[in-house]
Amino acid sequence: MPAELQTRFLRVLQEREYRPLGSTQTMKADFRAIASTNRPVPQALSENRLRSDLYYRLNTFQIEVPPLRKRKQDIPPLIAAFVKQFAQQLGKPEPDISPEAFQKLLDYSWPGNVRELQNAIEYAVVLARQGMIEVKELPAEIQLPTALQQAELAGLPRSGVQSLDDVERTAIIQALAECHGNKKKAAELLGIQRPTLYNKMKRYAIEL
Repeated sequence: MPAELQTRFLRVLQEREYRPLGSTQTMKADFRAIASTNRPVPQALSENRLRSDLYYRLNTFQIEVPPLRKRKQDIPPLIAAFVKQFAQQLGKPEPDISPEAFQKLLDYSWPGNVRELQNAIEYAVVLARQGMIEVKELPAEIQLPTALQQAELAGLPRSGVQSLDDVERTAIIQALAECHGNKKKAAELLGIQRPTLYNKMKRYAIEL
């Protein structure tokens, strides 16, 4: 929020009054404000990007939102909402999730929190076949065994390399997911012709 707007907002918070643009009449405001940030507040204050008086006025009561890995109970309803959302966007029947795939989603540590979960479900819905999301339809990092996943998160080297076919298949799947199943856009993103994309999808058994 620009500094000038911060000043105006602070005035509204303090006085509970505002004047609509172009009006000469002051209006009363009855509201509660909830503010959030993904930036370090002390740094923003020291760099004068956040007014200290506005911060202390807002900082009446703090709510800490734990990372997704610490609130596993939120994962099932989020999965259901995202599956419904992306199935509707893609014009596909809403797929079920196999018990094995569902457990993988619950066990994953979600370093990217809700946004990563959203992207993972979109990826899976694009690939879902016969009305079911299986483990193989999940992003590769979620398919990893728990021990290997923890080793990678700890920065330990992973033995072995992917074959070129695996790399190409993953790139095609990611492009299709990013383009919401639009093959023309996915082909452009990959830098190949649409017939080439169709042939590769057939070769790697990628179905939409």
